[in-house]
Amino acid sequence: MFYFPSLLFATLSFYPNMLIAGIVPHEWGNESILGVLYPLFATYFLIYMVIAWIIIGYNSTKASGLYKIQLLYILWGTFISSLFGAYFNLYLILTGIYQYIWVGPNCSVIFVAIIAYAITKHDLMDIRLVVTKSVAIIITL
Repeated sequence: MFYFPSLLFATLSFYPNMLIAGIVPHEWGNESILGVLYPLFATYFLIYMVIAWIIIGYNSTKASGLYKIQLLYILWGTFISSLFGAYFNLYLILTGIYQYIWVGPNCSVIFVAIIAYAITKHDLMDIRLVVTKSVAIIITL
């Protein structure tokens, strides 16, 4: 049930005029003509992000030690990157400003940088285990 809205919006993206009605090229880039359901998609995205922040924040309050530090890095990484991404890819688009749409996807670099720091300094993932599994998968293929 939790995945139904995601499946719905993924399916709707294949139908014209639902999420994106068209593209208008400009000298500064492309302007998207929003479909009738784009505001609903923006609402869905924001609700899911807030739910994710609440779940991670709640789990971090119950955790302790290294696990708490790891959860806080994940929380701040997702919060900062998705806040900037939502501003450039949802808010500005809904207000008709398209010149800065290219900034939104680049905000994921913030998330990657914070998670990379957490991996290297706070053992977010056991890198040796990931490398071992990756090599085993490659050998199997």
